[in-house]
Amino acid sequence: QYTAINPNIKVEVVDSTQRPDLLQKYDISDSESAIVVQSPERSKTISAYDLSSYNYTTGETTDLTEEKVTNAIIETTSADKPKAYFLTGHGEMVDNMSLAKQYLQNDVIDVADLDLLTTEFPEDCDVLVIATPTEDFTELETDKIINYINNGGNIMLLQDANILKANTPNFQSILDMYGFSVSEGVVMEQDENKMVYNMPGFVITDVGTYTSLTKKLNMNLTMCLMDPGKIEFKDSETLGNLGVSYEILAQASEKAFLRNDLNISDYKKTESDQDASNAILGALVTKKINDEKSSKLIVYSNAIFSTNMSISMSNSSMSAISFYNNEDMVVNSINYLA
Repeated sequence: QYTAINPNIKVEVVDSTQRPDLLQKYDISDSESAIVVQSPERSKTISAYDLSSYNYTTGETTDLTEEKVTNAIIETTSADKPKAYFLTGHGEMVDNMSLAKQYLQNDVIDVADLDLLTTEFPEDCDVLVIATPTEDFTELETDKIINYINNGGNIMLLQDANILKANTPNFQSILDMYGFSVSEGVVMEQDENKMVYNMPGFVITDVGTYTSLTKKLNMNLTMCLMDPGKIEFKDSETLGNLGVSYEILAQASEKAFLRNDLNISDYKKTESDQDASNAILGALVTKKINDEKSSKLIVYSNAIFSTNMSISMSNSSMSAISFYNNEDMVVNSINYLA
């Protein structure tokens, strides 16, 4: 099928017993099946084990052959790949996001960590990932990020609720440029179809095919946010003055509530809890800089869902990013921005 579409692609099926030189060249064992994509400049080896994935939540197996081969062709022939930088230095969850980084690299996006205290803002940054800082930015770092935004830079923000250790005016000043804040309280569900069984803080939300993020995929994605906060936007007049518009990506049900006192163990809404009907949990925000330039930011009021953090379910456990379509949401969000 590839050769029918593009005459520059040649396919050869190789009997490894007849070509031990290729096994050695591409570091493949004699008992292994693999696909090698070789361009004049470089090669990419895809193990047979990488050609499918199993979702332990739904029990479904997905064929990834076309995705893996296409990405390998892009990776071996592209002069430049998009690059995502993960901000560090403020207690971010970067060390717990190795799976997310691996998935991004599989999707032909280069990743690197970024400490703005010790380096200038990299010119090749296509997306800046900010994964729930617990401490404030310095003025120097804030100025660098604001300059990046004003030059049309794009940001992926994963912000857990109730995580900041103190006032963070510099960090909030960046959010203020996009006209929103994230609550300290945690959104909890009462709609049993929108939560993991007996876990109201594990909010399940569908991202339909109608969003800018998913319409090209032509498929519904379901994500599970774990103790998310509530994203609150300024009024329409303020957003208009900021040149900001937004599109909702993830939302709680009309039965959701907001809990600020996390010492309460009751699963049901109490008198101290607040209404959080249809609370926004994820959004795509666009800020117009000028007639030629705009900055996009995707925010989720949760970072745990994108991490390696082990979540125990019944008699098994899995990483948070493996729940539902969490991996797809992380990768597609950054891919969209890049």
